[in-house]
Amino acid sequence: MIKIKHLQFISPFLLFFFLNNGFAHEIELEAIVVDDDEILDSGVKPFDILSPQDFEIIQKGNISDSLDNVLGISSTKFAPNASRPIIRGQDGDRVRFNENGTLVQDWSVSSFDHAVPVDPNAVKQIEIIRGPAAIMFGGNAVGGLINFVNDRIPRDSYDEFEGIAGFGFDVEQNENSGFFDLNNGDGQGFSWSLSGSIFDKGLTKTPTFTDDGEEPVTGSVVRNSKVETKSFGGGFSITDGSRLVGFSVDNYQTEYGVPKEVNHLIDLNKTAVSFLFDESLDLGILQRVKARIKYTDYKHDELDANVKETTYKRDSTNARIEFFTEAENGLKGILGMELLNSNNPVTAYSEEEEEEEEEGHEEHASLGPIPTTKNKSIGLFAYQFKKIDGRLFEFGARIDSVDVESEHIHEIEEYGNAATAGEVHEDAGVEKSFTPSSVSFGVTQDLSSQFKVHGSASYVERAPSSFELYTGGVHHTTGLYEQGNPNLKKEKGNHFDVGLSYDNNDFQIRGNLFYSDYKNYITLINSGYIFYNEGHHHEEEEEEEHEEESEIEALDVYDFKGVDSEFKGFEFSITKRLLFDNFSLTPTLLYDQVIGKRKNSSDHLPRLTPKRISLLATISGKKWFIRPEFRYVYSGSKGLGETTKTKGYKMFNLYSQYQFGNDWIIFLRGNNLTNELAYSATTVEEIRYFNPLPGRSAFLGLKKYF
Repeated sequence: MIKIKHLQFISPFLLFFFLNNGFAHEIELEAIVVDDDEILDSGVKPFDILSPQDFEIIQKGNISDSLDNVLGISSTKFAPNASRPIIRGQDGDRVRFNENGTLVQDWSVSSFDHAVPVDPNAVKQIEIIRGPAAIMFGGNAVGGLINFVNDRIPRDSYDEFEGIAGFGFDVEQNENSGFFDLNNGDGQGFSWSLSGSIFDKGLTKTPTFTDDGEEPVTGSVVRNSKVETKSFGGGFSITDGSRLVGFSVDNYQTEYGVPKEVNHLIDLNKTAVSFLFDESLDLGILQRVKARIKYTDYKHDELDANVKETTYKRDSTNARIEFFTEAENGLKGILGMELLNSNNPVTAYSEEEEEEEEEGHEEHASLGPIPTTKNKSIGLFAYQFKKIDGRLFEFGARIDSVDVESEHIHEIEEYGNAATAGEVHEDAGVEKSFTPSSVSFGVTQDLSSQFKVHGSASYVERAPSSFELYTGGVHHTTGLYEQGNPNLKKEKGNHFDVGLSYDNNDFQIRGNLFYSDYKNYITLINSGYIFYNEGHHHEEEEEEEHEEESEIEALDVYDFKGVDSEFKGFEFSITKRLLFDNFSLTPTLLYDQVIGKRKNSSDHLPRLTPKRISLLATISGKKWFIRPEFRYVYSGSKGLGETTKTKGYKMFNLYSQYQFGNDWIIFLRGNNLTNELAYSATTVEEIRYFNPLPGRSAFLGLKKYF
């Protein structure tokens, strides 16, 4: 529980709010909506809101790779369906995913090979937020927050049938997909929604490549890269005046391979049940209350030649309540509380398990790298803003109480020398408690009606995650021995952001400089040691029986370590709209760069996004538009524990669509049209060079609006 003494951290912001309520200044405010499903960009702060059309242009088979072209965002690109967004070089547990305002619960933060179970076809809007408002979501959003908005709980009142359905295929990549999204209601306050999608893709085709690593590979496909996904969900809402109550349920299933192991599959199934209560009020300073509760039942099996090796589950409940306030003097904001309770059982299977138990020992190599854990947290937060004489002031604070319990800990007893690591031993379970606190401040200055500048500063603490603390074992899908550290302390960072923007409708400029200074930045680093694992290899027989052969694997040992680090970077965009008689032309330049190093050292942090530049143009007519894009990604840096750096590459992409009739659209989405051989610097090095980026693709689709 949160101790009283910790509340002093947040009390200045609560005091600021209540004191300001006593002063009545008549200040004309611009309309600002503070809501995680209705974020308003002030024009300079590092917010992004992707509309359905914006997202349609960049959409790929999974939600993470779809965002890879957004300014400041990349992805881990572990496998065609196993990828996770990276924001400004921050990955893993520093980037929070919400779906309709509540936490997406999965295992993607724990390892590169775990997918994010969000259906891109159901997404209506994507909101990306950083800066002071991200404080409302704690240290796990220090890199940023991405909120995926769908309409499974309808926010609008429908009185007739509306919807969209579509399908498409990609001959180059052997890809097929289809989806539908439907809404209706009685016009009296009751509305419902129903949506679903299917997606399947064969082996990812690439230009011919050769990997000269431990497992030499030459070919023109990424091995074991097939994926099949299906998603279905629906819900309803009842609106009564200023009150909305809603309920939804959705299911996401996917089976995909991982390139490291040719016979290894991950079979994922997630079901989420959500409840929403939202009511506008007129109770003095209290203007609105919103409560959300989501229960998630998540499971994925890791299979080797159809033999189940490990099962990961997550049984979690996330609850969040927000009180929207507005004082007479113009001070607005949110006060709230968030709860999370998660049980995360992990089961590893071994044919020798019973025999080993009888002998009084167990085969550590058969155990999954992450033990069974339990997570409990409670957070209090405040976010307030006020506009005074052309300046918008923002304040944010949050404090959490976090408990992380592990059933057991597996650790390497001693590392020996640079070539080998010692034996593994098991310790009893342990429970760790943390009280991370965060605070932020931001100012936006209107220099004119078109020109704004912005600055923000924040201090953010993040509790180590369960996998950073307790991981200890062979992880076949990454081909690593991953070792956590139960003695890790809180991660602490000071963050600064300065930006400017100019917008006169036809001409926009936006730029942001950012800097982060971390104490105990927790990251996964190659230790330089080798762990020799006496595992087992399964070979498929024609009779679908399995013959087991013993083999010894030599696995790199990767440690979770806390290192003092700093990040700095720059984001810039410029857009100009040109109008002609029958069409418009809108050229755009995008540039982003992030540098992450150990402090007082030239050592780069691993898996950093290289600097990138994009030139694109949107050419729009009455019923059509075309958007060509040229993108250049510079060579990557060689990070801590890495032996190579990636080469730079260029990509040419093209999106076009045409509307015919009143409600039909045909579109063509082409990526890497020059079939460039390219590798991602954000992919873990052990699989990077037999997992190139996809080659040429040409997705043709048709959509019908109802």
